[in-house]
Amino acid sequence: MLFKTFKTSFWLLISGALAIASHAGLAQTSADTAKTQALKKVSLQLRWMPQFQFAGYYMAQAKGFYANEGLEVHIIPGNGNRTQVVEEVLTRRADFGIGNSGLALASMENQPVTVVADIFQRSAAVLITKPGLEKSISALSKKNMALRNIKDNPELYGIFNSQGIAPSSIPNISSSSDGFKEFINDEADAFNAYLGNETYLLEKNNIAHTVIDPQNYGISFYGDAIFTHSELAKKNPELVNSFARASIKGWIYALDHPDEAVQYLHNGPASDRTIEHLQFEAETIAKLVMPDFIPVGQISPQRWNHIANVFKSLNLIKSDASLSPGFYLSYWEDRYEQERFSLYVYCIAAFILFILAGNIWFIRLNKKLKSTLKEKNELINTVSRMANHDQLTGLPNRRLLFDRIDRAILHAKRHKQYFSVCVLDLNGFKRVNDECGHPAGDQVLIEVGKRLTASLRDADSAGRLGGDEFFFMNDFSTYHDDLQALSQRLKSAFLTPFIVNGKPYAISFSLGVASYPDDAQTTLGLISKADERMYAEKEKRHKSRGLSSLT
Repeated sequence: MLFKTFKTSFWLLISGALAIASHAGLAQTSADTAKTQALKKVSLQLRWMPQFQFAGYYMAQAKGFYANEGLEVHIIPGNGNRTQVVEEVLTRRADFGIGNSGLALASMENQPVTVVADIFQRSAAVLITKPGLEKSISALSKKNMALRNIKDNPELYGIFNSQGIAPSSIPNISSSSDGFKEFINDEADAFNAYLGNETYLLEKNNIAHTVIDPQNYGISFYGDAIFTHSELAKKNPELVNSFARASIKGWIYALDHPDEAVQYLHNGPASDRTIEHLQFEAETIAKLVMPDFIPVGQISPQRWNHIANVFKSLNLIKSDASLSPGFYLSYWEDRYEQERFSLYVYCIAAFILFILAGNIWFIRLNKKLKSTLKEKNELINTVSRMANHDQLTGLPNRRLLFDRIDRAILHAKRHKQYFSVCVLDLNGFKRVNDECGHPAGDQVLIEVGKRLTASLRDADSAGRLGGDEFFFMNDFSTYHDDLQALSQRLKSAFLTPFIVNGKPYAISFSLGVASYPDDAQTTLGLISKADERMYAEKEKRHKSRGLSSLT
């Protein structure tokens, strides 16, 4: 499947179109029936107490998405216990639950769980350590750590396992449920954390810490996923699909309207959380759902098989165990299977009619087909260009750049080479927009793209991430001086003022660089590290000028 988007609301349009296409003959009947029948009551068991982690479900309830599907949903808060959520669904005390990658383990243990939609495309679980301990996983394994059970946070134990350290050999692990308290009291050197919660509290209280992300060690786990009892998925697929549709719409709405979702949660189910905390969590959750790159709710069988293999490597399940055939029910793939089947039937029927119609009809049809194919190829080329390039500057966009980094990682790993990725953010650009308007600002961005491209070598890649943020990749450098020389060329290119409406504007930039494999070994890890260093440089620049915030 290929989904491309410029904003997350596009997926709402797609999911609605798919629903209409797959039920075209029954759409009006279903709508009339929903109006006359009482709402069907179902329940959803959460993993934690209400917070932005579950904003999609609360917004689906608040905006009437569940009601539009004929559902009345009772949302049940949880206590963070993965096993408890699975038990509630398996005993049918709850119809749906929010689980994590541990669902794969449950399936391999022959528990009848079925994943309906993968909401978080990456796990929110990270390992927080005292500064400096992140430099050696081997040394960290000998320190005092407060970690949840291995079945609750397998991705964290996978960090050690990836470095040849068996989890069973780690000597000092406390299973306390309050690792955060142990950490701030210096009773633990590291503890398991949730990106949207503990990291906020540590930063707010200026407590020194370092975050170790399993993604940087090749541990690519799913985060929150909607699941149900396999029997319910088999016997009542329409109910399951209705719940999935409404939940996905709720998540798309929450991510498109974060301020509204934060206010709703603060005024209602998550009243114990401050607005600031919920906003921090909202920004974090958007990076975990990744709606700009992957359709909300999409399931990847390959990733689930990878997760299953990690469980085996951690000796949590027998090596011959496998995911059950009904483990995942892809809302997206099922609909495309229906469309493909219908297309095959129509093509076969049309082919028979063409044979019976005779040679004249066939020749005319063949001419029309050639014309259609030509138009299709032209359209494909146009769509491909739009999907992979920034509409304003003509530079490669975020999707194409991420693909190039993925391929560069494979090449560098195979040939034992290294390369650098750089994130560049403009300084002084806001003044152009404020004084001259956004059309003038667009012309500046176009000129920035030209200067950036002119400064790079033919082997390098450059593009626009969005806003006034650009990106380039220093391809397979052999000397550190290459990057230094490039930085100097860029600075020289920006010395010439940008002329806007006859007035010169001095615009500079802040640059963040991350190298493979020293800083990170995944695309997201490299981008994250480069972005972090860019903001550090920007903050340093502003502090040196006596400014209190970034602009």
